[in-house]
Amino acid sequence: MRNPITCDLQRLAVVIPAAGQGQRMGQLKQLLPWQYTTVLGQTLLNCRAAGLHQLFVITGNATVAVAAEARRYGATPVYNAAYQTGEILSSIQAGIQALPTTVAAVLVLLADQPMIGPALLQQVVVYWRGRTNALCVPTYQQKWGHPVLIGRDYFAELRALPQTARARTLLKTHPQALQTVAMQSPTILADLDTPADYQRWHPTNPNA
Repeated sequence: MRNPITCDLQRLAVVIPAAGQGQRMGQLKQLLPWQYTTVLGQTLLNCRAAGLHQLFVITGNATVAVAAEARRYGATPVYNAAYQTGEILSSIQAGIQALPTTVAAVLVLLADQPMIGPALLQQVVVYWRGRTNALCVPTYQQKWGHPVLIGRDYFAELRALPQTARARTLLKTHPQALQTVAMQSPTILADLDTPADYQRWHPTNPNA
């Protein structure tokens, strides 16, 4: 397998939706403690450890605090004005809109997925190989997870989706182009929606 670090990673960006209000968690989950940092901080550290440095954090709720945490790890905060009425797709669209024209593809990784470590990120990146027509999703037991990789050729179509849609709509529209990467870890399916999720996956939990 080709080492993704040898790819031109300057042309690959990561969009991290972090605009949510944390209603099911009951508090701002992006800034909850995680090891020596926060949930968002660990997510960004994992990206950097995977060789990914063009990081865009999409803010909305508590934008000042979330943007400050993003900048702490060298990420660029992007405000999603539609965060209260739009679904997560609106944050992805805001991120796509903010990308430099030199970006050939984007990884979409949720802010509350610090469990997805550098090795898992690299397994998806390796299927990119600098192509603008890449479309890739990791799977665990045939279920789709994150991060999703989307090439620039699909950016316009993604931006044109109604905000009530889901990013998966794009993937389902191009089944012949879509590559799936079978993973051995269920973490690609998990995020931290509720206090129970947080307790389950927190590193201090021996079962995480």
